[in-house]
Amino acid sequence: VTPFSDPLKALNFIKNNNVDLVISDIKMPHLTGMELLGEIKNFNSSIDVILITAFGDISIAVNAIKKGASHYIL
Repeated sequence: VTPFSDPLKALNFIKNNNVDLVISDIKMPHLTGMELLGEIKNFNSSIDVILITAFGDISIAVNAIKKGASHYIL
């Protein structure tokens, strides 16, 4: 497990290391969880991404799954 508080640093790590799973919040500074999901899936679609949030929204959940998220957790 390698934690990051900055999604841009996390994305750099993901692109330079063997990563199987990413767990990300939806609301973050610099890059949203949805944007991070898109970047990860464009780079390597086989990486599983679980998005979590305290601010549940059905439309965001549906969109996240359509864009390739493995799970969306409220």
